[in-house]
Amino acid sequence: MLFATPVNAGALPDADLSPLIVTTGLANAEESAWLTQRGQAEWHWSVATASHSSQSTAGQEVLQFDGETTRLSIKAEFGVTERLSLGLELPYLLHESGGLDNFIERWHSWFGFPNNLRDLVAQDQIDFRYSDDGNLLLDNQQNLRGVGDLRLLAGWQLQRNEHSASAFRVALKLPTGSSERLTGSGNVDLAFGYVHDRNTLFGSPRWSSFYRLYAILVGEPDHLAERAKPLIGQAAAGLSVQALPRLSLTMQATLRSAAYDSELKMLGDPAVLLNVGGTLGLTEHLQLAINVGEDIRVDTAPDVTFGLSLKYLPRTNR
Repeated sequence: MLFATPVNAGALPDADLSPLIVTTGLANAEESAWLTQRGQAEWHWSVATASHSSQSTAGQEVLQFDGETTRLSIKAEFGVTERLSLGLELPYLLHESGGLDNFIERWHSWFGFPNNLRDLVAQDQIDFRYSDDGNLLLDNQQNLRGVGDLRLLAGWQLQRNEHSASAFRVALKLPTGSSERLTGSGNVDLAFGYVHDRNTLFGSPRWSSFYRLYAILVGEPDHLAERAKPLIGQAAAGLSVQALPRLSLTMQATLRSAAYDSELKMLGDPAVLLNVGGTLGLTEHLQLAINVGEDIRVDTAPDVTFGLSLKYLPRTNR
């Protein structure tokens, strides 16, 4: 083989599930620089649920997000050559009233986080609204669900050795979802970027790290087309430690530039999300990752996000 096999760096999924962001073709930090090797296949199953609690007014804009969004997905990547991998991801989205409000209020109380809109409205309801200059452009108070936008993936291995790997990644998002049900954007997006992983830090194989740098070219969406920005920047970085032989713990941050030309923080400000969690090796080929995400720049992303993913990896020492 041209490249050596790596140890898994433990990057966690970092989906942004804000109702007007989740259908944008953002990259996922979990898509690493250790590309699938020739003749092999990787499978990922994931679920993430975010709780929304945001109400804001700025200029002529008014926004209220109250509810929950869940994203289920299945993803497969295949090694085509020693350098090229191809894949696809199909998500399923649910926007619902949910039932996490009471738990999250206690969570925020434990850690001293603000409850925002939760202290002002009834628990466990769904209310997604956005108006601009008196025009109600988004108005939903019912549960919505459906197939999301398909992502086609490609990766090109730039460098790979015993301790590190780097790759160029591309993802094309196609409008297979429904913009009426908030499961699709109605447009084509293209994400391309440079990704890097390192499995030895501080002279120890117990420590690993990663970073991701992406640019996303955004087509004209069905919602807020006049305010949507044509280019979004995205960066992520994280640090992992092998706490036990089969358990690695990870802390990572994701920064996203504003997706809309808006005075509202949720739409018009850069978002910063913090993810913490762990990856557990269940068998030689199966890994289970669990993570919790917080919008450390308040009101720029969902309040709290809980994630769970299961990976099938053909390599025994990744």
